[in-house]
Amino acid sequence: MMIELKIDRLILDGLPVDRSQSSLVKAAVEEELSRLLTRGGVVGKMGADATLPYLRGEEIAVQRGEEPQGVGRRIARAVYGEIGR
Repeated sequence: MMIELKIDRLILDGLPVDRSQSSLVKAAVEEELSRLLTRGGVVGKMGADATLPYLRGEEIAVQRGEEPQGVGRRIARAVYGEIGR
């Protein structure tokens, strides 16, 4: 099975990460979400050709100084938890 993931825009309100680290957060979101979709699947949750115009993940608490990669992984898990609801 092939899963195509396209994130047009990722809005992260109030994220305490330096602008220079935003690409690290985005890369971690993409990597973790791809891993979760591959491992946990999505077809049973949404259907084979599903498209989501937008998705709002559950809120997560982020502390100032937290590693950008860890923040990105937690964001991906929050988004994955909302897929198919």
